[in-house]
Amino acid sequence: MALNIFKKKKSKDKKEELKDIKA
Repeated sequence: MALNIFKKKKSKDKKEELKDIKA
């Protein structure tokens, strides 16, 4: 899960990453 999020949000803001991980 985290791997996919990091890969997808690599170019996005870190805030979105935490949001997806928390969701």
